[in-house]
Amino acid sequence: MKILLLVEDIAKISQLLRQDNNIKVIDEHEVAEATPYTGGINQPGYSNYIVERSANLSKIYKFTKPLCIVLDQRHKNTIDKIQHDVSIRVCKSLVPRRLGDSFTQKVDKIYLEDEFTIDGLVV
Repeated sequence: MKILLLVEDIAKISQLLRQDNNIKVIDEHEVAEATPYTGGINQPGYSNYIVERSANLSKIYKFTKPLCIVLDQRHKNTIDKIQHDVSIRVCKSLVPRRLGDSFTQKVDKIYLEDEFTIDGLVV
């Protein structure tokens, strides 16, 4: 099972998921680690690199544990490009703070950050 999580707070959700030893977690910070892309989502090319690298990792993953890929929800076309069985959005609020934070991708499930638990995963 491959689960794509599009979140606002990557560190918080990754830390929560890592409490379960039966889940393999790959988050955006790990993907960007030791690369020239240290500027975050506003750095030119960062988003494309993260999405492409995550898509490759998802394709080659063959282990028995479920895989959770945790990415910032501001990346575009993640649903189309990254191979997954279930997509989940975890957000602080359903209403965006700014128009630029508007979420336009269609996901299977939506959770508020305060209500999200490991039990909420379809594992």
